[in-house]
Amino acid sequence: MQYKNEIDFLNNLYPSMHMEDDVMHKASKSDTPDEKIAKYLNRLEDIQMKAKENKHRLRILKHFYYRKYVIKTLPESYIKFQQRITEDTSINEKKLLKQIQKDQKKSLNVWLNYFSRKDNKYPIWFQYYAFRGMLQLNKYNKETGEFSRRSKTTTEKYIELNREALKMTYDTLNKIIGSKNEFNEDEVKALEHGISFKKLYSYYLKELTNYTKKKGIWIKYDQGSDYKALWKSLQGKNTGWSTAGISFAKMHLNRGDFYVYYTKEENELNPRLAISMIGKKEIYEVCGIGYLQSVESDLIDVVADKLKEFPNNNDYMKKVQDMKELTKIEKKVNENKELSLKELEFLYEINKKIEYFGYQKSPRIEAIKQKRNQRKDLARIFHCKEENIGLTIEDFDKNNIIVFYGSLKLDRETVPTSFRNLRCICGFANFDRLISTIGLENLQIVLGSISIDQLSTTEGLENLRFVSQNVYAKTLKRLGKLSDLHIDKQLSTKELVKKLKK
Repeated sequence: MQYKNEIDFLNNLYPSMHMEDDVMHKASKSDTPDEKIAKYLNRLEDIQMKAKENKHRLRILKHFYYRKYVIKTLPESYIKFQQRITEDTSINEKKLLKQIQKDQKKSLNVWLNYFSRKDNKYPIWFQYYAFRGMLQLNKYNKETGEFSRRSKTTTEKYIELNREALKMTYDTLNKIIGSKNEFNEDEVKALEHGISFKKLYSYYLKELTNYTKKKGIWIKYDQGSDYKALWKSLQGKNTGWSTAGISFAKMHLNRGDFYVYYTKEENELNPRLAISMIGKKEIYEVCGIGYLQSVESDLIDVVADKLKEFPNNNDYMKKVQDMKELTKIEKKVNENKELSLKELEFLYEINKKIEYFGYQKSPRIEAIKQKRNQRKDLARIFHCKEENIGLTIEDFDKNNIIVFYGSLKLDRETVPTSFRNLRCICGFANFDRLISTIGLENLQIVLGSISIDQLSTTEGLENLRFVSQNVYAKTLKRLGKLSDLHIDKQLSTKELVKKLKK
């Protein structure tokens, strides 16, 4: 689609832009939408030109953006998350907020300084488009080539500026504005994804950061050394690491040594792996540049070899082995090869949880399962028929469910008759509203936690013999009846699953 000019482009991309408060500030009621936007862009350009010529005006402009876009308070969920990963319940919230605000300001400065340079040739309409688009983006997922969405409570710093991706975005957009132009093959592909900043910038960023399997080097940053060297090496690399924030880089090197694995691409070092230490010998964290700091599958051997240098590596080597096994299974699935029973039990985490690098479960696990006939796989694992496997709560109304895979929430006070043959729940059993568990007499195993806070009696749970995680039962505990649950913690999950098959 061609646009007659820049105003036409912005008006189509942001249909309500002409009604936004910032645009209406200097507009007249009689102005057309195009005239309102034109006046607003002229005002922006005037402010920017003055800021370019005067450092004091630039500082004022920056503080305006700080007040508008830097986080004011930390969400409770973030504080709890930090307490969990640092194992410190006495975290200084004010200090943590100040640190995050500092990094958000510095990340905003990268964009503001770039657009305020005297040699900046981007027209004001594109600067508005890029800056507005950047403000809406959060972490970049290198596996999907997409950004997550930012909100007012996002604690991450603003996305890094990749000048080449920005230039390619501008060159492509410039061809759809005004007179018709010829597009190259890559620009045609880019425009097929959409014309928003998120779509175009993501497309070109993915093209530019499509790393190949090349040899790299480990560089060690010693505890107490100049943190700026570490920080500088991560700028514009879209790692997603907190260390790319200068205050976090300083904090990490105050805590211990820091190792980064770089691959060399066209005479440029690109960070791919990081090992953060407590002092010189204790590993604090291992992360990569995959989804939520996971380690890319082709670099598992690299991180494994490095981890051998440290004494307390058992937990991390377990993650290495699990990721290798997952990669092997993924390859077999992609090649339509049959999985063994042991591989199925691993994939579906029947006997143990899959360990992973990063802050959340590897998305590869679910992606592999989505390619499978899950009922068939689970029926094979539990030696039952496919119609005995439940994946959604609606399955209980259709079939004779013996094994339910996933978290099961029962939003009622009594157990429905369709649950009478349920013997195993592979996930979290949320039975908080139940006041009676009569009807669950066949339930033997919960491969997760079970929440039964309202129960005052254990009638109906006489055969429950194994809960792999926690039992939440406030009322039973208060009444001193929690011991009425005869859960045998001595048996392994694998032994119980075997027993269930009989």
